[in-house]
Amino acid sequence: LGDADYGTAVFAFVCAGEYTHAVGTAVPRLHGLFSDLETVDPASPPGMALREEMRRIVDALSFMPVPQMTVPEISKVLACASHAGLIEACARGYHDIGLPLAQTTRNIIRAQNLEFPVSIGDMFLKEVRSRGRFRPA
Repeated sequence: LGDADYGTAVFAFVCAGEYTHAVGTAVPRLHGLFSDLETVDPASPPGMALREEMRRIVDALSFMPVPQMTVPEISKVLACASHAGLIEACARGYHDIGLPLAQTTRNIIRAQNLEFPVSIGDMFLKEVRSRGRFRPA
């Protein structure tokens, strides 16, 4: 899609009933955004732009009819949505919800043996940092 609006493209696929294409377009782009967000401060202007694109894609996926999706599609979407939530929670200082989102993401990745651009170790590190900010010693 180049520089196209992925959120709009994903939403168009969902509206057309092309759920496999929606997931196939959204998940790789979200993985790319997650990787990019590992290298910038999510609260910085570049990080905020990446987070906005991430939110548009996740919002489009929220219209997917779960009963018509396959288990692999559901697990990929849920892993991406929970990780996107973790990024947002950490960037906005909502550390109390960051902890369960990190655990949810890890559990889905492990249970479904998914490839994911952010390592379990990096997620754990975000969780520990979040926990330290939420419950200082």
